[in-house]
Amino acid sequence: MNISRNRDKEVKILVRTEELQAERKRKKKTQSDCANAIGCSTNTYSQKENNEAKFDIEEVSKLCDFLEITSKARRAYIFLC
Repeated sequence: MNISRNRDKEVKILVRTEELQAERKRKKKTQSDCANAIGCSTNTYSQKENNEAKFDIEEVSKLCDFLEITSKARRAYIFLC
């Protein structure tokens, strides 16, 4: 699980990285596609997806929109805030 903190206030985001990877693959998207969607390099995205770096709230929102994760329950399952 990955925990992210916002500068203004502490925000914890727990990420089920295996579920995120599976969702990306189901949608036939590459790490590069996802990196472009959230505005980072492919290397940085790979680190985030592999739980070596942290997603912030804005990235989570952009990524869910890009991957068309519209169900609040599914979003909550992958990204716990």
